[in-house]
Amino acid sequence: MPTSAQTDGLRIVNIDDVPSREVVAQMHGERRAGVHLQVLEWTPDRFVAHTRYDPGLILARHAHKSDSTFF
Repeated sequence: MPTSAQTDGLRIVNIDDVPSREVVAQMHGERRAGVHLQVLEWTPDRFVAHTRYDPGLILARHAHKSDSTFF
């Protein structure tokens, strides 16, 4: 579980304390490409994750049940 401090609904998480996990994996010849998540917050109201996409990854069109913002 991430180390965090919480005050008035604000949650502060040190990303270095959050393990990364591969949630999608594909093989492109000999090369593996994946989606890697560090989940910073997961509540009934909100899902916040730092996400890394490997070069060449191809994701099928899909949807999520919550609002999403990508940077």
